[in-house]
Amino acid sequence: MKSSALKQAANKPARRRPQQKRSIEKVEKILDAARKILENEGPSAFNTNLIAERAGISVGTLYEYFQNKEAIASRLNEELAAAESDIIMEMFRETEDTSLEDSIANIVSLTFELYRENGAMYRALAAISTHNRKFVGTRKSEKLIMDAIASKLEKSLTRIKISDIETATFVIFHSVESLAYFSVSPGGSNGAKSEMPSEVSKVVTRYLGIE
Repeated sequence: MKSSALKQAANKPARRRPQQKRSIEKVEKILDAARKILENEGPSAFNTNLIAERAGISVGTLYEYFQNKEAIASRLNEELAAAESDIIMEMFRETEDTSLEDSIANIVSLTFELYRENGAMYRALAAISTHNRKFVGTRKSEKLIMDAIASKLEKSLTRIKISDIETATFVIFHSVESLAYFSVSPGGSNGAKSEMPSEVSKVVTRYLGIE
């Protein structure tokens, strides 16, 4: 079981915030090496010595930026979440005028698609640490998605049966995200069935009272 000190360390993904170009490049090399190890060799090969070697730096230099391998995994998870959020926000911008039902179907379908595409990486990161799950919904990139959902609901107040937009947004975001994550997580193979997105969309629309 992880010690409290290790859990606190995972909350601090970077020791030293890179400011200069050279430092930023070192961090990118560390993350790129770590990502390739996870993709090609899996979590069992994921350790700071190998990451430093593949990045072409000393272990001491690596520790200037990251406290441990869990901190590196946390940073990779943050970057993956941010990249996915950017794609979802672009979808919102491109489909701004669509109906609420279509918006729900779009966000559910895209969320499941992104988790399927990055499922191997999510499973690898979870094998190193499940601590990152506690931050879901609190990241700046994810809050933008929640704001977009709330805006869509506010524009449809006359059609939905829920008046508490904040709570509805929380329920929708976490329900969709959790089910999509479970669909690609270890033991979640049943959730990967092709009909899952449409079933989840039905759940959301019924919750809102627009079935």
